Amino acid sequence: MNGPVKDYVCLDLETSGLYPRLDKIIEIGAVKVLGGVAAEHFQTFVNPGRKLSGHA
Repeated sequence: MNGPVKDYVCLDLETSGLYPRLDKIIEIGAVKVLGGVAAEHFQTFVNPGRKLSGHA
């Protein structure tokens, strides 16, 4: 590979908490970067299969 990477995908996962064994993914986001510029984006909520608490 020569020079900086200009094409890539950034992923973001939001979870219901900080404990991997107990908490679930609740949102997924992605941005496709081509030539150093954001070209496409994706976002979806995920049903964690349980009720979420009202506090952060």
